[in-house]
Amino acid sequence: MKISAVIPAHNEEGNVEDMTKILFSNLGNQIIEVIIVNDCSNDNTGRILKNLQKKHSRLKVVTRRKDGGVGNAIRAGLGAVSKQATHVLMLDCDFTKNKEDIKTVVAAHTKADGILGSRYMKGGILKNYPVGKKIGNRAFHLLCQILLGLKQRDVTNNFRFYKKEIIDKILPYLESSGFSINSEIGLFPIIMGYKIKEIPVSWVERSHGMGLSDFKVFRVAPGYVKVFLRALRYKHLGFPQT
Repeated sequence: MKISAVIPAHNEEGNVEDMTKILFSNLGNQIIEVIIVNDCSNDNTGRILKNLQKKHSRLKVVTRRKDGGVGNAIRAGLGAVSKQATHVLMLDCDFTKNKEDIKTVVAAHTKADGILGSRYMKGGILKNYPVGKKIGNRAFHLLCQILLGLKQRDVTNNFRFYKKEIIDKILPYLESSGFSINSEIGLFPIIMGYKIKEIPVSWVERSHGMGLSDFKVFRVAPGYVKVFLRALRYKHLGFPQT
């Protein structure tokens, strides 16, 4: 197994070094590259990454200086994945408390084509999760369960481990510039017929030292609605030719 990890990073000076160390120390020779997308950061993220590259030959940095947005950053990272990779691990840069979850998700790869780290299945943990985000998340998943027949409980968490062929298949259909790209990456493989399994993981609200999240429910909601409507169309009419 050859793993490529893809991590978007906007103003992540408090997390990027720890996350890099966690991946290289816990996944060993299985990981052929860690791709960190420095997405229009205006803090010390770029300088830290430059120093880290001197220590880690397998660290690949993609620098974006305009058109910021987590969706744009994730697409850029997925587009930079090596052809030699067999699997792609996707994480947020602040998942530094999920060392054991990362190992568990990777170890489960033989059970399905893709593994989702679920916060909402039995065994999943949410700590200090904002109420507004939780209501919006559950409403989106309920809609998907009713109209798309979705069985999975958490397709929007950016904590997943997919076969590389899934990334190749869905990449042409990823359009979201913001957070709703997570719903595209979660829903589209399921609609395409891939076997996607969930395992429980924990989610902990960012501490003060980790910096602030740009996620705002009312600002991102229209993007999720657009993704849902596209997913509904794809389910019934199929994916358009690319």
